[in-house]
Amino acid sequence: MEDKMKKAVVLFLVLAGFVCLAVAEDVKPDISVAAPAASDESAAVKEEGWKKPVLTGGINLSQAGFNNWVAGGENSLAWQAVVDASADYVGTIKWSNKLKIRYGQITTDSAGTRKSDDEIRLDTMGEYNTGIPVNPFVSLMIQTQVMPGYDYSSGKIEISRFMDPGYIKESVGAALSLGDMLVVKGGAAIKHTIAPVYSLRYNGSEDADVKSELGAVLTADFNAKIMENLLFKSGAEMFTNFMGFESIDAKLDSTLTAKINEFVNVNFNIVLMYDRDLSKAMQLKESLSIGITYNFL
Repeated sequence: MEDKMKKAVVLFLVLAGFVCLAVAEDVKPDISVAAPAASDESAAVKEEGWKKPVLTGGINLSQAGFNNWVAGGENSLAWQAVVDASADYVGTIKWSNKLKIRYGQITTDSAGTRKSDDEIRLDTMGEYNTGIPVNPFVSLMIQTQVMPGYDYSSGKIEISRFMDPGYIKESVGAALSLGDMLVVKGGAAIKHTIAPVYSLRYNGSEDADVKSELGAVLTADFNAKIMENLLFKSGAEMFTNFMGFESIDAKLDSTLTAKINEFVNVNFNIVLMYDRDLSKAMQLKESLSIGITYNFL
C-alpha cells in the first residue's frame, strides 16, 4: 500500500513539475521589468473597494449514438451544469471569494442514468498586501455535494449525501503571487471531515461524526493563455497531517479550453486525486465535452 501511495505522490509531483517549468519559461523574460511594477501595485492599493462581481453559468454536453454498428457500441448522453461566481475586495486587505458548483449525469442503454459529477466548493481568503509578492493570508474552504451518491457494484446503495461527507479547511500562511499567472500558498491548516451518517466509510469509525486533522498545506493555481482562443487552467493541492508522510492528500485539477466563439467552447478536464482515507489507489476522472457558457455579470 505504501508503494502505491508513493507512486501516486510521485505522479502528482511530476505533473506539478511540468506546470512549474511552464511558469518558469513564461516568467523569465519579464524579470528585467519586475521592479517598475511596484509603483503600479501601490497605485492599485489606493483604489480600495469591491471589484465587479463575476457570475458565469454553462452546460457541457457529450453524446455517442450507434445504429446497426457492426463493431459494437453503446448509446450514451452526458451533461454537466456549471456555475462559477467570484467577488473580490481589493486594497491593503484583499478579500477573495469564489464559489464553484458542478452537477452532471450520464445516461447509457445498459446502466440507465447515473450521476457523473457533483461538487459545491466555497473558497474565501483574506490577504494583507505587504507591497512585495509574498503576503500573509488566512483562508477557509468548504466543500460538499448536491445530491446523494450511490455504489452500483451490488445493486444501488447510497454512500454519500449533502454534507456527508463535508470538508472544511482553515489555513494560515504565506502566498506568493506572480501576477495573474501563478499563485502559490503554503502554511498550516486544520482539515475537518464531517460524516454524520457514513462516518465509518469516511472517518474510519462509526463514532467519529467529525474528524479533525492538523497539518501542512500547499496549493498552486496556474492560468495561461496558450493561444488567442486556447486557455489552460490548473489547480494543485496537497495536505499532509502531522501524523506522517503516509497521510498525504493530493489533488490536481486541470482544464484546457478552446473557445470557438463568445458562447461556445470545447473543454478537456482531467482530475487526479489521492486520499488514503477514501482509496489506497490514485483516483482519475477525465472528460471531453462541448459547452455553452454565458456571463450573467
